[in-house]
Amino acid sequence: MKKILNTLVQAMGDQAIALGTVADNVTALKLRLAKQFPELADELKAQVQEEQAKSRAEVYELQVSLAKLREVIAGLPEPPAPRKRTASGKAGKAEAAPADKTA
Repeated sequence: MKKILNTLVQAMGDQAIALGTVADNVTALKLRLAKQFPELADELKAQVQEEQAKSRAEVYELQVSLAKLREVIAGLPEPPAPRKRTASGKAGKAEAAPADKTA
């Protein structure tokens, strides 16, 4: 169970990194557009600054949340080892094999 939860937290972190990459690409595009269209430059640069400030706060919050999740997962008790099943399909102690009566 812990392994599954840790995998889930890791996937969330990986997804956040991927979204950050997309956001970086959008920012780069806006800055290129600002160079090509001087009449839009001030507006685009203001958008970029606002988005970067918001993104930094969100990324920090996400990192803190993921760290807390990892701590909680690490503190979970290990599940008990699964019990062996008998031939009848019931969990419990294995039954002794019947004695050979052919002798």
